[in-house]
Amino acid sequence: MPNNLTKTVVNLFSKGFYFFASLSSIVGIVAVLFFNDDKGFSLLIALIFFCVLLLSFTIYLIYILHKTLAVRNENEYDSISTSILLDATDKNTLTYEVYKLIQAKRPILTDFKFEFKWSGSILPKISSDIQEVGTVADLKDPDRRDYAILRFKKPLVYNQSHVIHFRAEMDDSDQKAQPFIATKIDRPVDVIHFRVILRYKPNDYDKAAIIERVRNHSDVRNFEQTRSIAFDKDTKTYDFHLLDPEVNCTYRIVWEK
Repeated sequence: MPNNLTKTVVNLFSKGFYFFASLSSIVGIVAVLFFNDDKGFSLLIALIFFCVLLLSFTIYLIYILHKTLAVRNENEYDSISTSILLDATDKNTLTYEVYKLIQAKRPILTDFKFEFKWSGSILPKISSDIQEVGTVADLKDPDRRDYAILRFKKPLVYNQSHVIHFRAEMDDSDQKAQPFIATKIDRPVDVIHFRVILRYKPNDYDKAAIIERVRNHSDVRNFEQTRSIAFDKDTKTYDFHLLDPEVNCTYRIVWEK
């Protein structure tokens, strides 16, 4: 357990411990002074008090643990880096993967809510190589993002770093999906790596992709172009590192389908 969390828990418990220890000493002295002539009765009083003290301290311990574990930071985690990969075997079959390095900012973090929005009509198949996939919510609302709950196999403690892995296998056989990847920046992050592999593109394809940004996650009509990314004919990829993106913005990379 990290030093900061250890110190916090010790400080929380120590006040209660000092109180109970002081009370125990006082009652022990009183028992010795007033019941010294009857050792059996003194032992009974001491035993009863010890049981009451133990029960009280256990209740206090449970209360403090509950209070500590219920603490919620406004940011449950810090984002350090994100790697986003879209691999399109053809126009109908796509795999979308995200690797996100986070640092826990709660005493204990048991799961991660991964939000996503697939523009196609068929709900993708969600999986992860690192976490266990829990609830997958298809909200069927164009203005709200769907999400998947990724449960950690071992809970994270405060300041512990961990990699989140999210995979979506997508079927676009009806060709309703839009050719872009978007990501919302709700908290500071050092770098976001976009990599788009379009294996089906002909060898002479060379059209650039566009990096766009909109502030405050507003309407898509307000996206502004920030730069263009050349297509690598040898690997059939768009590859781009977005360094220190602006918080409260949505960024996306757009290409020709």
